[in-house]
Amino acid sequence: GVTYYIEVMDYDDPGGGILELYVDFAQSVSNDDFNIPIVISTMPYSLSKDVRGATQAGDDPALTTCNRLPGQASVWYKYTPTLSGELNLDTIGSDYDTMLAVWTGTRGSLALVGCNDDIGDVNGNWDPDSTLTIPLVGGTTYYIEVSNFAGFIDINGASATELQGKPNQSNDNSATS
Repeated sequence: GVTYYIEVMDYDDPGGGILELYVDFAQSVSNDDFNIPIVISTMPYSLSKDVRGATQAGDDPALTTCNRLPGQASVWYKYTPTLSGELNLDTIGSDYDTMLAVWTGTRGSLALVGCNDDIGDVNGNWDPDSTLTIPLVGGTTYYIEVSNFAGFIDINGASATELQGKPNQSNDNSATS
């Protein structure tokens, strides 16, 4: 086995105080990989799920249309509608900074249909939940990725770390056709 050491330190107020530390194993997540998505078979669909055990696959794609790096802690869903129409997705009520992306294709050859990172300003408060509406073609299989914000793509010579501050002025809600 491997021994891990946890360091807890004071920040900006020397002297400490009362410390409460809780440590537990994160539960594994069944749809943590593109190859094992949760299949959505009926609409409407709603799910509340603890995804703290989710990871990032080495080949999780970047959300280029939204200027975002591949998300951390991605979970995947699969939906094949019988009819054409629009699909409305949101992560409202999540307790972390979510990103939504919808893809078609196969692993390694995915085509981005649309993506969103942050609803944005709501009455003066920044909402890191995501919402997205995309057009659907009946019989086409769509892969829905929900992940944790991981940074912006470096497109102008600035490092991704330098671009981390939100809110972002770039377009972060996009559906492509």
